[in-house]
Amino acid sequence: MCVLKQQITFYEELISIQAAYKERLREEELYPKSNQHQAMERIKNGQPLIDIEGIRVKEETIKYILDDVCNALVKHELCGKEEIGQLKITDFESLMAAVFHYDEGIDALNIFIVTNAIKIILNIVADRSRDSIDDSQWLHGYCPMCGALPLMARLQKEDGKRLLHCSMCSAQWPFARIKCIYCGTEDQKDLQFFWADDSSPYRVDVCDKCKGYIKTVDERKIQEDMELNPFIEDINTAYLDILAAEEGYHGQVRAYN
Repeated sequence: MCVLKQQITFYEELISIQAAYKERLREEELYPKSNQHQAMERIKNGQPLIDIEGIRVKEETIKYILDDVCNALVKHELCGKEEIGQLKITDFESLMAAVFHYDEGIDALNIFIVTNAIKIILNIVADRSRDSIDDSQWLHGYCPMCGALPLMARLQKEDGKRLLHCSMCSAQWPFARIKCIYCGTEDQKDLQFFWADDSSPYRVDVCDKCKGYIKTVDERKIQEDMELNPFIEDINTAYLDILAAEEGYHGQVRAYN
């Protein structure tokens, strides 16, 4: 099995794991729900709805999620059992700090494992909090739910409007078509896009002011019954990352603001 296929089947399993935990953790209090006034104040001030420090996850739950991610990696032959180090993390706060404060005591593989565990937790919290905000009032290039940068963008089949997809919690939010998600410029001479193939639904939106880019899927060019998952599409379009780098554009660090 090629590495690309292994990565895709791994993420497909992570999606299943995530769905299972949504059911399993239904009664567990992960995050206190914001009242409408508090939620709108945070959005108005450019603050993501979820205060990461307010999330509470049981130590036992953390262990189960980390084990499931590790087992999926081994199952899909992305690493061997002997490669998975001992994760000395016992709580969610340490989990977050390890990834987003670049804990030198954790190697790249364990950071990958921890990041995917966090994605599962954040997705559950974001999914339960989504009805607390009107994301049409959010005008930023980072996620209104958790504050992470987007993984990919999509142009809706119905009207061509642009939606951004969070790289961490999987939330989606609308964003102006003619605007850089990183530096915010709306100068059309700095904003352009290119394809590897003009018949493909995948393109790269680039900004010549900050040299940032984001991959975009145009749903108007895909088959009616085709289902898209941004994490899998990100893997399938890795060739566009290479093209963007060759043209002097760079992706952004997908971390919290």
